[in-house]
Amino acid sequence: MEFIQPVFEIVKCISAPVARRINYAWNLTKNFRELDAKATDLYNRRDDIKDKIDQLRLQKAPTRECQHWIVKVGEIENQMKIIEEEYYAKKKCLKGWFPDIFSRVELGERVVEMINSVKDTYEKSKFEGGFVTDLPLAKVEKQPVPKLTAKSSADRTLQKVMNSTRDQK
Repeated sequence: MEFIQPVFEIVKCISAPVARRINYAWNLTKNFRELDAKATDLYNRRDDIKDKIDQLRLQKAPTRECQHWIVKVGEIENQMKIIEEEYYAKKKCLKGWFPDIFSRVELGERVVEMINSVKDTYEKSKFEGGFVTDLPLAKVEKQPVPKLTAKSSADRTLQKVMNSTRDQK
């Protein structure tokens, strides 16, 4: 009877990771749908922010944080395309009789990781300081004023008026 307790403890330690991996394959369809919905929300948020940046492009510029976030969403979009291709691929084992459970487990794990990544990236879209900043003021360069050697017509007219008023006295 004493040997049953250690065996039971070993089974208990092994069962949690095995059950988690089985759940990756078991819930793959549900998790993929959730990932697709969250990714669509993220892409819509990115497109809205890009539209606002385009509207304000003459007065404001996107912050570095915002630019980095947009690049990160692009990377997630590329990863999503790869995951979609793998999800819709019909991988089989044992000469096509059964689905390839190991690739489904691996894909399920990646889908769960992507869900967390998409959630984190969406949360970062709140941009505490805003996603645009004022454009820096343009530098004003001092230019030397050229000396005029010839008198302008206004100076000549003024001179004539002054001369005529002196003559009348």
